[in-house]
Amino acid sequence: MKPIRAVIDPGRVWKFVKRKYGQRGIDKFTPNQSFGGYERLYHVHLRKCAGTSLNKCFLNALGGDQDTYESLASSDTHRLLLEGRPVVGWNTDLLNRSAYFFGFSHTPIHQLLIDERTFTFTFLRDPVDRVISHYRMLQDMQRARANHPTVRHEAGWAFGDFDHFLERIPRFHLENQLYMFSADFDVKTALQALRKLSYVGHITEIAERFVPRISQIFDLHLEYKPLRKSHFEFEISDAQKARLISMIDDEIRFYEAACDEYNLRH
Repeated sequence: MKPIRAVIDPGRVWKFVKRKYGQRGIDKFTPNQSFGGYERLYHVHLRKCAGTSLNKCFLNALGGDQDTYESLASSDTHRLLLEGRPVVGWNTDLLNRSAYFFGFSHTPIHQLLIDERTFTFTFLRDPVDRVISHYRMLQDMQRARANHPTVRHEAGWAFGDFDHFLERIPRFHLENQLYMFSADFDVKTALQALRKLSYVGHITEIAERFVPRISQIFDLHLEYKPLRKSHFEFEISDAQKARLISMIDDEIRFYEAACDEYNLRH
């Protein structure tokens, strides 16, 4: 049996302690005014669906700058005050307390407690394109030797070709759009959860449809533009695409049903 010191990372323990005690006393945030009946915004951030670009857009609109996102990521509690309004990213505990004006995370909706006066929104993407984008991102990060948590946790999935990636990636990442709304990957359950959101859009329509609406409701000046573009050259083969489609059939059915219901271009 290994000594305890060999299996415990002191850095991670200290980070947990700082977060645990640093967020004591942080309660629900209630603004001085409501916005069309809403008190806050929450972004259900689906992976590889233009979410980081949009989150940075909101941070800038709330008084942040080009370094704010990184400051939020490095904060012990993942919470910052921007001109008196708190923003929270990734911290499920604080999100469940509604301790934010703008919040976001990759946490599935079925693991969150969301106050009824929260404007909730998400954006969908073609499932095949989304998985390919995930693969390209990991390849980019590996080649750049990026010091990013994603690389540490997911590098093993992309250590090889696309077929290796499909063999290694867990289903809740492979069909992330579906899993975010149903722990059992059930299309009907996911669609029911999706209907509870305030806004459902497509990543191709963020600037055209979403930005004008949210700017009007919350009196925010949003300037949205996609920020990430992969440098890894990859062309999926017909055989690989057929295999991928067979593996994400449930998410494809969810995506197509949602696009039809919300009249989304796809």
